Amino acid sequence: MLKRIQYLTLILLGLGHLSQSHASSEQDIVAGCQKLTQYAQQGAKFYQQKHYQKARDAFLDQAAWIHFCLYQTDITGKKISDEQLATAYNNVGLSYAKLAQPRWARAWFELTPESAKSQFNLKQLPPVQASKSKQGTYVRYAGQGQWNTLEITNKGNVYQIDFNGLRMGVNGLIYGPNLGEFSITMPKNASLAEYHHENCIIQLKFLPANAQGERIKVTQNQMDAECGFGFGVYADGSYLKVEN
Repeated sequence: MLKRIQYLTLILLGLGHLSQSHASSEQDIVAGCQKLTQYAQQGAKFYQQKHYQKARDAFLDQAAWIHFCLYQTDITGKKISDEQLATAYNNVGLSYAKLAQPRWARAWFELTPESAKSQFNLKQLPPVQASKSKQGTYVRYAGQGQWNTLEITNKGNVYQIDFNGLRMGVNGLIYGPNLGEFSITMPKNASLAEYHHENCIIQLKFLPANAQGERIKVTQNQMDAECGFGFGVYADGSYLKVEN
């Protein structure tokens, strides 16, 4: 009987801990989503003062949290519209444009291609000039202000390719993302590279540059775990070059 009482006590303590943890996470969610207006106002203030780096940082917080809060309506009681999301992403893009980083600006504008704001702002960007080499940073959006990245670096006769992938869960800003990564090399005169892990093959194809950017098309033939990644992490998609 004593063992049964101790066992029940442990269960109740465990449930109590889970309940407290759940309540704490909900408080964090509400607190974070309540700062959306603050981030937007801070960004607008710095932007008007021509402090574009500070404006970008504030707008980055706005963009991350507004995407996060989009899925938290049941907890916050506040609905986020597609227009609000597009405005937040365009705020970041405009800040990057003012910082003379049009490639990063393009990446943010392209997140909401149906938005009239995005379409207008994309037309204001200068045409992309092809780089002399493939070296640089290429990105694909992971959500909540975060990006999957492909870093291409010069290593003598080859390029080293480092992938860092994220899976931002619904509560990614609270608990953090799942991760995945790999590193391979590719001859400098090649336009195709492959990563192999057991039965997983990930192919990277460097596409010809055009006025809209330099991109890598990535295809993945297996699920996340079979490629050695954390749950929900995938490499496939289109990656845009944002830095040389």
